[in-house]
Amino acid sequence: LYVIAVDGNPNAVSKDLADEFYPIDLKDTESLISLALRLKTQGGLDGVFTAATDFSFSVSTVAQQCHLPSHSLQAALNATDKVKMRECFKDHQVPSPKFISVDASSKNQANNLMKSNLSFPVVVKPVDNMGSRACKKVESQQDLGSAIDEAIAFSKTGRAIIEEYMDGPEFSLEALVYDGTI
Repeated sequence: LYVIAVDGNPNAVSKDLADEFYPIDLKDTESLISLALRLKTQGGLDGVFTAATDFSFSVSTVAQQCHLPSHSLQAALNATDKVKMRECFKDHQVPSPKFISVDASSKNQANNLMKSNLSFPVVVKPVDNMGSRACKKVESQQDLGSAIDEAIAFSKTGRAIIEEYMDGPEFSLEALVYDGTI
């Protein structure tokens, strides 16, 4: 494979492992589309992917514009918006923590919303961020407001999710699978 990598950080750790590297912010969909169309026109683009769900929507948008295989835009959006993800899980009976969604206008009602659905401890996090940024375990009502404020501040859309706390290990796997082999 000939690998072309992009990252918003011009000094990205693994940039030298790629055959070509372009310092483009992965949220700058227009610039990504422009690069991808140019590469495709030059005969050098057969597929696009991301190894992190935070950019699935950008990658699906680029793939759609270049007529390359990808997840649907809706599937990508569901993978990057924690409320949409939890709603999909609920709609399809996939076990998942109970949750409520809040933004700046509803944060004062969070305690009332929680009483009918959740109890402490809870986990508060931005709806649309990754890497556990502004993700907090909250043990009591007195710490809830500040956790919501921080999560909203780290959210691109100004929303937070409050989830049922589930004790235990969390596992995450990111891999490429080709012909059934990781």
